[in-house]
Amino acid sequence: MMWGGDNGKNSDRFNGFTSTWNAGNAPAYVLGFNEPDCPGGDSSGLDITTAANLWNQYIAPLGKAGSFLLSPALCGAGLNGDPAAWHQQFKAQIDGDYDAMAVHIYTDNLADVQAAVDKYYNIFQKPLWITEFACIHNPTSSFQGCSSDESQAFIEQVVPYLQGDGRVYAYALVDAAGSGMVTNYGYNAPSPVGNKYMDLVQQYA
Repeated sequence: MMWGGDNGKNSDRFNGFTSTWNAGNAPAYVLGFNEPDCPGGDSSGLDITTAANLWNQYIAPLGKAGSFLLSPALCGAGLNGDPAAWHQQFKAQIDGDYDAMAVHIYTDNLADVQAAVDKYYNIFQKPLWITEFACIHNPTSSFQGCSSDESQAFIEQVVPYLQGDGRVYAYALVDAAGSGMVTNYGYNAPSPVGNKYMDLVQQYA
C-alpha cells in the first residue's frame, strides 16, 4: 500500500514502498492511498493533484506490469458523502484506472453496511474491498466505539452478509475507537471481539 506522500510520519512507509516495488518487481495487489480526503492523524490528507501525481509516478506503472490496483480509500464519503465527486476528479488526472474500490465502513448496524455496499457498487460497478470496518456509533460526529458485546453482535451480522455478497471481494475488521481486535490486550493477543471475528471467518476458510 502507498499510504500517502513523503511527509511526516509517513516518510518511512513511502520510502519503503518506492524502494521495493517497481515495474520489474510488481506485487500481486497494490492499495492506493489511505483516506487522502481527510487531513492528518490516521489519514494521509493528500490533495487530489498531489495524489494523482504520486499515482502516475509509482502506482500506474505497477498496474501496467500486472498488479491488481485498488482505489484510494476515502474517509469523508461514507453513507452521507459523495465518493463519486472525489474519484471523478482523481481519475481525470491519472493514467489508467483501478481494478477495484477500497471502501471504509463505520457504523453500528447491518442496514448501513448494506447501504454502503449498494452505494459504492452502484456508482462504480467494480468489486469492493472493505479494507476497514468496525462497529462505531455516530461515525460522522463523535465517532464513539461500540462496547465489546455490541461489536460482537455487529460482526455476527455483518460477516455473513459480506461473505455472501458477490460484490464484496475482501473485508477486514479494524480496531477503531476501541471497537476492534486487540483493545485492552496490549496488542499481544486478540480481544473477545477479535476471537469472535476469527471464529466467524474461519467458518468460510
